[in-house]
Amino acid sequence: MKRTTAILAGTTAFTMLTGLATQAQAQDAPPPAEEAPATGGPDIVVTGSRIQRNGYQAPTPTVVATAEQLQFTSPQNLTQGLNKLPVFAGSQTQAGSGQGGLGSGGVNNIGSFLNLRNFGTIRTLILLDGRRVPPTNFDGNVDVDTLPQALIQRVDVVTGGASAVYGSDAVTGVVNYVLDRKFTGLKGTLQAGISQYGDDGSQRANIAFGTGLFGGSGHLLLSAEYSNSDGVPAKEERPWFHNQLLTGTGTLASPFKQVNEGRENDRAFGGLIRRTATINPTIPDSLANMTFNADGSLRPFDKGTPTNTAAFSSGGDGTYHPRTSLLATLRTKQAFGRFEYDFGGVTAFAQLGYSESNSHHSQATANRADTSSSKVTIFSGNAFLRPEIQSILTANNISSFVVSMRGLYLGRPDFEIETRSLAGTVGLEGSVGKFKWDVSYTYGRGKTDQIQHGNGNNRSFYAAVDAVDEGQFRTGTRNGTIVCRVTLTNPGLYPGCVPINPFGANNASEAAIAYTNNDTAWYATNRSDDITANVTGDLFDLWAGPVSIALGGEYRHQSLVQTSTVDPLAPVDFTGLRGGFTSSTLAYTGVVVAGANGAQEVWEGNAELVVPLFKDSALGKSLEVSGAGRYTHYRTSGGVWTWKAGLDYRPIDDLRIRLVASRDIRAPTLFDLFAATQIRNSGLVDPLTGVSATTQQVQGGNPNLVPEVARTYTAGIVFSPSFLPGFNLSVDYYNIKIDNAIGTVDIQTQIRECTTSGGTSPFCANITRPLGNTNTTAANFPTRYFNGSINAALTKTQGVDVEASYRTPLAFHADSSLGIRVLGSYQPKLEIRNFPGAVTFDYAGVGERFSKWRITTEISLKVGGLDVGILNRWKSGVKWNADPSLIYLDPKPGSYDVTDLTLSYTVPHGKGEMQPFFSIGNLFNRAPRILATDSPGQVTPVVAGDDVAGRYFTAGVRVKF
Repeated sequence: MKRTTAILAGTTAFTMLTGLATQAQAQDAPPPAEEAPATGGPDIVVTGSRIQRNGYQAPTPTVVATAEQLQFTSPQNLTQGLNKLPVFAGSQTQAGSGQGGLGSGGVNNIGSFLNLRNFGTIRTLILLDGRRVPPTNFDGNVDVDTLPQALIQRVDVVTGGASAVYGSDAVTGVVNYVLDRKFTGLKGTLQAGISQYGDDGSQRANIAFGTGLFGGSGHLLLSAEYSNSDGVPAKEERPWFHNQLLTGTGTLASPFKQVNEGRENDRAFGGLIRRTATINPTIPDSLANMTFNADGSLRPFDKGTPTNTAAFSSGGDGTYHPRTSLLATLRTKQAFGRFEYDFGGVTAFAQLGYSESNSHHSQATANRADTSSSKVTIFSGNAFLRPEIQSILTANNISSFVVSMRGLYLGRPDFEIETRSLAGTVGLEGSVGKFKWDVSYTYGRGKTDQIQHGNGNNRSFYAAVDAVDEGQFRTGTRNGTIVCRVTLTNPGLYPGCVPINPFGANNASEAAIAYTNNDTAWYATNRSDDITANVTGDLFDLWAGPVSIALGGEYRHQSLVQTSTVDPLAPVDFTGLRGGFTSSTLAYTGVVVAGANGAQEVWEGNAELVVPLFKDSALGKSLEVSGAGRYTHYRTSGGVWTWKAGLDYRPIDDLRIRLVASRDIRAPTLFDLFAATQIRNSGLVDPLTGVSATTQQVQGGNPNLVPEVARTYTAGIVFSPSFLPGFNLSVDYYNIKIDNAIGTVDIQTQIRECTTSGGTSPFCANITRPLGNTNTTAANFPTRYFNGSINAALTKTQGVDVEASYRTPLAFHADSSLGIRVLGSYQPKLEIRNFPGAVTFDYAGVGERFSKWRITTEISLKVGGLDVGILNRWKSGVKWNADPSLIYLDPKPGSYDVTDLTLSYTVPHGKGEMQPFFSIGNLFNRAPRILATDSPGQVTPVVAGDDVAGRYFTAGVRVKF
């Protein structure tokens, strides 16, 4: 905090008014290469084609955002600026992915992963200078914050299928980061930020250097960056979070309703003794429905205000998930270097980048409810019981009772995640006649280490909670020495056992907490070896221009190795212990991940052709058709074809029409195929036996997966009227459909399908029952089920992207201008069907996904060195759920908008310049829309993409020499 405040104070002294330069250049606005020729370097524009055309003649819709513009509107990093473009929805950030925020499972992602149209981060291909970026994460995704941001010139975003041109994963589009390869000089940034609430302090510093060498034949680039965000450690730090809870079942008799201060009224932090027909049925009234005070005494349990869900209340003594992280901490260090040398017609280059990120966040507290498989049984004679309670047990001949609790000392997922990525490329490029060629080899390695601190060890806990007085146990006379019972009955089985006091919320000793909680960890390493070769050029000239061709080949070898400190499949041995454990009790209260490994080999070949049909004819100004095809062979699943066909027609100078149809693929990642097994306990309502209880959920990879196949269609117009200079308008329609999408089917659906089919459904193979899939007795409740990925889902989306911009000079100052830009996305459909025969639901406009309308409006004013800018992001209202049959009492969350203000002033300094800047994000401190879940405090209950942190101040200075 002091570090952030000091940097803010220093940099704010330099900060003047600023302007919001245009964040995103439209495909048909003047190209960045023309606006800023001083940056130099070849004009690598990814437009859905490897044939060299600028971004305004290619048929696939493309948005170009310069790094300078992105940094201006979002000083934190380039990714935040990109995510303000409405074509992005559902991207993962420091707050987690989508509604729910940070996850609560055993495999967690922290970083920045871009998602076009909420169609999946893995279906958005990330490139650096037109080359595939090796995966940085265990799941095959690329954390774009690991790229050398200080040397990025611009970012090209292709918003249409491009698998035939660039390969697998380019289903919804391509995001290409373009290096400023000819940058010369020195530049850097120093900045700091802090929220209105005095937390989430951030610091960022970067430096970049470029110089020519060997008389101009060589060029060297170097950059380094450090960024840190302290995060927000708990949701309680914001006034808009009140442990909101969703109650009800969504029926007319029990509609869904949100309540504040939600509580689980069947457990208490200090322990609750419930009495029902099946739980502690014989205990007397003096113990029934009592909770423990801090001193271990009893008081009546306050259930709070009832809701329309029996197990949930508002207020009272019940439990929730306290102090779960709102924003994870995130610290990133990165370095990059590149050298190229022109031998005269052939240029050789080598580049190497390294990045290291570290993150920490806390999640839901451990659950030991009296209905769970890790419930707590207290035996008569427990040394921590107060005498008056022991007297009740003795008088009523009660040998044991069950306590229901949730507490911090019982085991809390507290995650530390470190990722390290290394990527290097060497290559040659040159030209022969009218043809350009390049060949390169890229090596990539991404390592992920995840440690869960304080994972509750069930064996240790059951040994520790069964505490006795040593003297009473041996002689019948208490001597005040409290030990674990197993220490006396089975010496050596549980060495070092420390008895734990579970009565009262904070009575467990530090030594007991340390004994009953362990650190568990897993480690994953991705390796990628990628060899590519391309040649492009003009074959011959026709009456309308040259016929152009591009040919390419690629070989990739990828491997994933995952190791773990714990094997979740190993049997749990409770020998010598008494307790509440059952056959489904796991080794730990938190999720643990097994080891795994796998590899993939990919061969690809592609060709592309562009043919002009006429130019300046009676039929119009120009017409060009294009086509591309790619064959890809995967070692695990065989071959697959992708293709693309496009048309670009300009009937008049002011108007262009573009059409594209394509067949695209997303291959299963190594994580999809070979992910390590992880097991957790999960609640299940079994329609076959009529039992509702906890069982084991097993997840893992599926080596039988095949590539997803998508059909994509885009159609658009671009209007740049000559009678209104400075105005541009583009409108593009898209339609994407995948018939064999990779996804999972929830267990309730699987078990329902199995039961309905009489045991013949394929889903029955995923369910383990002691007596088979037709026996209806209670003893046949599932002991385990598998929930892995399959090629069974159908998903499709469609919508329209609109961009309009106008910039005009102002009369009152020679160096002044006013700009207005509106970018809008209307996405009325995102249909998903989990498997053939299932109900298809439309998730467009659902709060956990995205708003149907997303509009970003930019207003910029430039007067001399002064820049002032306002950016507003507006999103339409959302519905609660994709299932229209569900009934909610609360009104639907309405529209939402956030306004950012940015100010800067450019001060010339010799041949360079200094630019102090100041930014206020979420200027009006707009609260997020609440979208509660059925677990109070566990996740972030907001509409996906809404700002959870509030008003944020950033100040800094940029320098360039």
